[in-house]
Amino acid sequence: MAKKVRTKSLFPSTPKEHIRQLVEWMSQEVYEKEQIIAVALLCAVAGENMFLLGPPGTAKSMVASRLKMVFKDGKSFDYLMSRFSTPDEIFGPISISRLKNDDRYERLTAGYLPEADVVFLDEIWKAGRRFRTPF
Repeated sequence: MAKKVRTKSLFPSTPKEHIRQLVEWMSQEVYEKEQIIAVALLCAVAGENMFLLGPPGTAKSMVASRLKMVFKDGKSFDYLMSRFSTPDEIFGPISISRLKNDDRYERLTAGYLPEADVVFLDEIWKAGRRFRTPF
């Protein structure tokens, strides 16, 4: 009589199993970040934002890059902020031709934050006054 060999399926049978496999995959070679990765995945699925604060080398950018890989055709935008950062560098440059020819103020957003699925803005506390709210 042949023994039944239990193999791990590439296609999970339940949504719970799928999420568990995604978190397991995203957590490979990372020490004690499963909870942060699970929350990042939950935020992405729910369409919510996530803010990670921590010292350098604590896998903040890794979470963002692996999160992008979870989604088919996922687009990401990563940017290291500084006091000289401008809105054009984050949201895209203004279309001079549209402004000149059609008198329309539009930004060219391809490849910038407005069209990204996953955004990682590093060192946001260094952003200049252009990004601060007037409170």
